[in-house]
Amino acid sequence: MAGWLRIKVKGNAGDTIRLRFAEVLQKNGELYMEPLRDAKVTNLYILKGQGTEEWAPKFVYNGFQYVEITGYKYKPSLDQFVGEVVNDEMETLGSFSCTDPIINQIYKNAFWGIRQ
Repeated sequence: MAGWLRIKVKGNAGDTIRLRFAEVLQKNGELYMEPLRDAKVTNLYILKGQGTEEWAPKFVYNGFQYVEITGYKYKPSLDQFVGEVVNDEMETLGSFSCTDPIINQIYKNAFWGIRQ
């Protein structure tokens, strides 16, 4: 997807949450960064230290399938993260479907590729 990860976090002022994005994982489960060459694909959030804080970037988005999240001082739960797709505003003018599920999936993949 192209977008960002919205996070919820608690912590002390100055604590930093680091998000690194990638499309593929290595066999050992770590992010595969080589195809990204020099791209940093990293977002940092520095906590204010005021209760539960919710954050998502406003000026950048990433193409990703996987996110590495570090900096939490506790084990977060999945409900603290929401992936949000970002795309140009465009009106959908039609649709397509047929009896072949493979062609329907190809259409869906193409739609998402254009959307992003």
